[in-house]
Amino acid sequence: MSSSFPLSTEQRSMMYMDRLLGPGILHNITATLDLPTGTTRALVVQALRRLSDWHQGLLAIVDGPNGGTQRIGRREIEVLDPPAEVLGDSEVQLARLRHLRLNRNNEPRVRAEFSESGTGNPQLALALDHLTADGTSRTVVMRDLAALLDPSGARLVRPSPIPQPFADYCREQERTMIAEGTRRRELERWKRALDGVAPLTGLTPKGSRNRPLEARVWQTCLSGREMYDTLHALVDSTRTTAFVVASTLYSLVLWRRTNAQSSALVTPVPTRSTTLTQNLVANMAVERPVPYRIEPAADFNTLAQSVGNNFLGSMRGSRVATPDLAEEIDEFRALFQSPDCEYLQLQVEVAGPDRELPPPGEQSNPWAPYQPPTDITCTVLRVITAPHGTLLTTFYGGPTGVGETVNALTRDFVRLARLVVRNPRTPVWQLTD
Repeated sequence: MSSSFPLSTEQRSMMYMDRLLGPGILHNITATLDLPTGTTRALVVQALRRLSDWHQGLLAIVDGPNGGTQRIGRREIEVLDPPAEVLGDSEVQLARLRHLRLNRNNEPRVRAEFSESGTGNPQLALALDHLTADGTSRTVVMRDLAALLDPSGARLVRPSPIPQPFADYCREQERTMIAEGTRRRELERWKRALDGVAPLTGLTPKGSRNRPLEARVWQTCLSGREMYDTLHALVDSTRTTAFVVASTLYSLVLWRRTNAQSSALVTPVPTRSTTLTQNLVANMAVERPVPYRIEPAADFNTLAQSVGNNFLGSMRGSRVATPDLAEEIDEFRALFQSPDCEYLQLQVEVAGPDRELPPPGEQSNPWAPYQPPTDITCTVLRVITAPHGTLLTTFYGGPTGVGETVNALTRDFVRLARLVVRNPRTPVWQLTD
C-alpha cells in the first residue's frame, strides 16, 4: 500500500465547499472521445493503465470520511458499459456522469464507459472527479488518451513537459506553506480585505427557506456582437478586465436588489502557475471572495477600479485552503456560513469566434437533486462572451419557486451594461433606464 500524503490546498478547499453545498452543484468534469475504428475494450484498458501511471492523481483515494490525507490506490480504472437507457444519447450519458458520486475512499477518481456501435466508431465517455481534476486536466487527459490510442503508431511516449508527480505536488505545497510563512501573511491580508464586508442576504424572499429544494439551470443566449462590444468598451474605459467589469455590474445589480452596499461575490482562482503544473492532472483552483463596496456617488469606472484592486488581492491570496481562512477570519466564515446567506459565484470567459454557443433565446432545465447539509442558497453565474454571441448562465440551488427571481439578475446585468456603456461617468445612483 502506498504511503499517505496530504490533500492539496485545492482539494481541502473543495471538500469544505462540498460539505457546505452537498451534491447537486459541485460535479464531475466530463468528456467523450470518439475512438479509431477497431479500438477494443482491451486497448482502452491498456491506455488507461498507462495514463494513470503518468497521472497518478487519477487513482488517489481519500483516507477517512472527512479526508485529511490521501494515497495512490491500487485499483485500476475500470472500463464499464454505459446503462442501456443512455446508449446512443451522449448528452444524457454525460449528464448522468456529471452528477455521479464516486466513492472517494475506495474508487479511482475516474469513471470510464466504453460503447461500441454497429454503424459508427467506438466511443469512450469519462467522468473525472472534480476533487482531482479541472478543465485543464480534462484537456490533458483527452490529449494523452487520444495519443495512446492512435492507430498510426505515433503514440505518446510521455507527456511533455513531464508533469510533477501528484503526491510530490501535495507534499511540496505543504512544506512551502510552513517554510515561507505564507499562511500567516495571507491571513493578515484577508483580514484587512474583508473588514466591514457583510454576507450577502435578502436576494431570495423571506420565508422561502421552508420550501422544498431544487437545482435548476437557465441559459440566455444573445446573438451578435452587441454585448461582446459593450463589455470590451467597458474594459477599455475602466482599464480593467472582463471579469472585473462583469463583477462590478453584478455588484451593482445586487446592491439594487438587496440595498446591501458591501458584500462579496465568490470566484474560483486558478493556481496552475508553473511549468511543473502545466500537465499536472489535478484540481487547481480555490474559492476566493471578491469584495465590493458600493459608493452611490461614484461612477462605474471608479467602482470597477476598486473591485479590480480587490480581485488582484484575491489572486495574490490563493495559497491557503478555504477552510483555514474560514477558521481564522470571522468575516470570511460569515460569507459562507451565516444563517440565510447567499453563496453567489461568478465565472467569466472571453472566447473566440470558434466557441460553440446554443441558439439565441432562453431555456431552463432541472440540474440535479439539491440536498445541501446547510441551508445555503447557491447560485453560480457564468458569462461567456464571443464575437458572435454572449451566453449568460444561472445555476441555482435552493428553495423551489425562487430560481426565477435569481435568474432575473442576468436580465438586470444586460440592461445595466447597456446603460453604463452610454454613461460610464454618471454616479451609479443616477443610472436609470
